[in-house]
Amino acid sequence: MNRPSIIACLQIIFNMGMCLSREFATYQLPLSEALQKTFPAINSQIFIIVNLESRVVLHGKNFGRESQDKESLYDICVNVEDDLLSKPDDRRIIIFQDRDGYGCIFCYKNPDSCTFLCVFGRAKSRQNIVRDINFIRNWLDQFYLYEVSRRGELIATIPVLYGKVTAIPVVLSKRQLILLSKNCDDNVTKTSRYRTIVAAPIRDGDIVGLIFYGTSTFQNVLSQDLKASTTVEKTNIARILFDSIRYLIFGPKMGA
Repeated sequence: MNRPSIIACLQIIFNMGMCLSREFATYQLPLSEALQKTFPAINSQIFIIVNLESRVVLHGKNFGRESQDKESLYDICVNVEDDLLSKPDDRRIIIFQDRDGYGCIFCYKNPDSCTFLCVFGRAKSRQNIVRDINFIRNWLDQFYLYEVSRRGELIATIPVLYGKVTAIPVVLSKRQLILLSKNCDDNVTKTSRYRTIVAAPIRDGDIVGLIFYGTSTFQNVLSQDLKASTTVEKTNIARILFDSIRYLIFGPKMGA
């Protein structure tokens, strides 16, 4: 009798559905070369490690490829997160055997209160999986969280054309946590790019730019949407004509 796949195993354990909820960022990958050199030699041939607080994929191998059951390791992380976190600490690690070998899914909180969700697969034995888990836990102890941006932080004030107000504030709707390593420098670069002028109507939550964060953790930058923090309706035709003429002559004018 064939052993079930990793997906079938986890569906039995978690009663897992196929509907994705909260996502994890992947565009900042790959992990920096310095941190890749410190990553332990593990037996598992496929794996994914995500950080729950910053909502990023920290590291992985073949985690985005769909299995024969049409679900990837990334999808598994998204689907089992809430169920695994609801379990007592001593039940937040599950080792299983599927048709490709041994695997595991576990949640780990390091001494700096960073919480990681990990899925490993295709190991040759249960002993190798236990060894991989211990290696990864030790490796994850180097990471800590840094709040690089606060909720409500004012990033810019952008002029508005054809609106009942002449400018809108751009405020961060949520804080941004960055995952840093004690073994690398802690420098974080922060760069904003946003529209120099917008035209009404504008809705609260409209994307008007991006803010980029560069760290020594990843080779690529993290990004966060910049959104309008207020709704601006279009004004009357006379004001629209006035704004058009003023803009052509003087360019954008800041104001309240």
